[in-house]
Amino acid sequence: MPPTGGSNSGHNPLISFAMPAPIFQQDTFMKGMTYAGFDTGVFASPGSDEAILRLLSTHTNWVAIAPGWYQASATAAHIAPDPHKTPSDASLLHLIGLLKQHGVRILLKPFVDSHDHSWRARFRPADWHQWFESYLNFMLHYAALAQTHQLDMLCVGVENVLGNEHQQRYWQNLIQAVRQVYQGPLTYAANFEAPGSYRQVSFWQQLDYIGIDAYFSVSKQKKPSLRHILKCWKRQIKKIERWHRKHHPTKPILFTELGVSSYQGAAQLPWKHPPGEVVDLHEQARYYEAFFEAFMYKPWLRGVFWWWWDNPSTSDYVHGGKDYPYYYTPQGKPAEQVLRQYYAS
Repeated sequence: MPPTGGSNSGHNPLISFAMPAPIFQQDTFMKGMTYAGFDTGVFASPGSDEAILRLLSTHTNWVAIAPGWYQASATAAHIAPDPHKTPSDASLLHLIGLLKQHGVRILLKPFVDSHDHSWRARFRPADWHQWFESYLNFMLHYAALAQTHQLDMLCVGVENVLGNEHQQRYWQNLIQAVRQVYQGPLTYAANFEAPGSYRQVSFWQQLDYIGIDAYFSVSKQKKPSLRHILKCWKRQIKKIERWHRKHHPTKPILFTELGVSSYQGAAQLPWKHPPGEVVDLHEQARYYEAFFEAFMYKPWLRGVFWWWWDNPSTSDYVHGGKDYPYYYTPQGKPAEQVLRQYYAS
């Protein structure tokens, strides 16, 4: 019974209005990292096992495994495993077993590259029908593997050339074919801008998650401060949110790739990694911190997969890789500590 004669007007000083928990504290948030292989046996190597155990100490709970198949050039229509660079299925299954042993969930994210180093968003097959038939064969191989070994999610494409309205029907048919083989959730990793922008994808409704390879420019300076990167991130967030509200308000978003190299000015063009730049490990760390601060209360973002964690087949391998000082891996750099801090929370 409240005291008489008071002036509280029913106000209870014990009631507080707390902020919602940060998304990184939610059990359902995918605290991810990408793990790509460029050697047939690398995923089963002792060096890879060591790299994975170090990665798991950062509290990463999802890993995007990225094996690649290859085509000869941008105009080629035949896709196949490379006998030297494509991780073997046996190697891949070793990695899957190791991750499952430690309770880590898996996004299988196979990709196609070309031997002439053309970017896949600029592929222009001489025969579109033949290319999609070859791509379907590639994707169904990994869909069957994902179903057999009960992987947690499958990505049906990575920054691919989307084509015109007629050609995008190939993608819609491919998704239907994949769902006949793999029963789990699907996503597609779209580029952050044209060509292949997430805004140009016509088949989001057929997928479970919108995937964005989020290499947005988040700096206009050569040596940006944390505050400056954070301000730039907030501008990009507004653009994503406007599109999301208008077109797919109920479809959750993943950042299927996100990362920056560790050189001075890298936050201006996170998708680039030119050699010979001035190493700046702290700019990479500020980029990581700004991301976590900018997205802390954005519930439409359900996960992030950083690009990437090094291993013996990557040029930035922590044990002697020639590109280690200025390339993407956060391992052994200040960015790893930022990752560890926010993923732990």
